[in-house]
Amino acid sequence: MAAALGCSKSDDSTPAPNASGGCTVSFKGTTYSFTSAICVDGSLSGQPTIDGLTATDATATKAFIIARDSADPTSNSVSLNLNVSGSDVYVAAEGITSQPTITRSGKNWTFSGTASNGTDSGPISGSCTCSN
Repeated sequence: MAAALGCSKSDDSTPAPNASGGCTVSFKGTTYSFTSAICVDGSLSGQPTIDGLTATDATATKAFIIARDSADPTSNSVSLNLNVSGSDVYVAAEGITSQPTITRSGKNWTFSGTASNGTDSGPISGSCTCSN
């Protein structure tokens, strides 16, 4: 008695697509890569002018955050956390350094300015693409 066996490709065997996007941040001459950049649109939470981005590197030891308010650019900020303990955070924001320039066009962001941790500062710039 012969049995016919059929094979079909299961959804479980299909690998999930890799998330695209991320950030490249240049700070004081060093380039940092962040493999995933998650963007949040304020319009989804009733704050239509506020949006932001959070990114982490491949080892989750560094983080990068952008906060942007198109109605009040003086509240815009960029922060670079160089270690998980949070003890080495550089911020570019009015009152800490000069106001950073932040531009968003859809999923693409660009930024530049000067970031400081209170005792040390340097130029920061780069670009991000939302992974979501």
